[in-house]
Amino acid sequence: MSDPPVLQQGVIWGLLAVALFLLLLGRWLVLRHGRRWGALARRTWRRLTSACVAMPLVGRLNQQYPALSAFLARRFRSNRFSGLPSLLLLLALLYVLALFAGTVEDVVTADTIVVIDKQVAHWVAQYRDPLLVYLAYVVSQLGAWQVVTGFLLAGVVGLALIRRAWMALPMLMSFGGGMGFALLGKLAFQRPRPVDAVVVEPSYAFPSAHATLALSFYGYLGYLLVRHASCYRHAVNRLFATLTLVFLLGASRVALGVHYLSDVWSGYLVGALWLIIGVSLNEWMTASGRFVACRQRPIAGRGTLAALVIAALLWYFLFVALHPPGFA
Repeated sequence: MSDPPVLQQGVIWGLLAVALFLLLLGRWLVLRHGRRWGALARRTWRRLTSACVAMPLVGRLNQQYPALSAFLARRFRSNRFSGLPSLLLLLALLYVLALFAGTVEDVVTADTIVVIDKQVAHWVAQYRDPLLVYLAYVVSQLGAWQVVTGFLLAGVVGLALIRRAWMALPMLMSFGGGMGFALLGKLAFQRPRPVDAVVVEPSYAFPSAHATLALSFYGYLGYLLVRHASCYRHAVNRLFATLTLVFLLGASRVALGVHYLSDVWSGYLVGALWLIIGVSLNEWMTASGRFVACRQRPIAGRGTLAALVIAALLWYFLFVALHPPGFA
């Protein structure tokens, strides 16, 4: 792999820096204005619902169809998971599913997205440099099933130690469903890898399993960390740390040339699909109250949990060291 000119090398690094800057800018905006925007959204929602209820037509429908009106009213309650939260999750699930179906249609029919895929792959092949390829390989290994399994085991053990073992079920569903769906997609579409790949990958390209796991597994871990954050700032920091990891995992696959852009995009959609399913299951189990842990002290403290995280990270670095990149 010959080195491109220095100016060309700087193009990809510059784009990466811009993307990370935008993430940092988003974090700053959410930290500074997020609460105010959230309060504004809640006030707007309450005003809209009050205006709809006050409409004469709605009043007549309430009188003619009381059972249907009561059912719809329960669906729009924001203080219960069976109300507005479950409705929004369902709408998000259907939207992501529609996006994935559209992407599949575009790839199968060789639509404009395929032309863009090849142009981007060719452009990346011209501008990447050895340092970028190595760093992309190191980041990409976070999506290897062996590494993900290590983090998964650490997550299950950690949840058991804090007496939240039931939360592992949605995590396993999100991980297993996303991985299974991605593998089935590869077998169904059998899309070849880009010709400019610098790392040998024996499987098919569409959809990207690494991008899928970035959302279905790491996204679920991020959701748990955000949901149980001790303060707003910690929640925002954890959210954007998760988004950065998801972005870097997907970008690393394009930088290595082992995936087209649409492969990563479709992997994100598959991962988001199963992440929504996992989050929905966890929220339902939490709202039901039957799975919430009893008032007992955790089996282990923060030191033990930190040791689990360190062990998972050591396994990751060991895996990278034992599996050096086999460049094509």
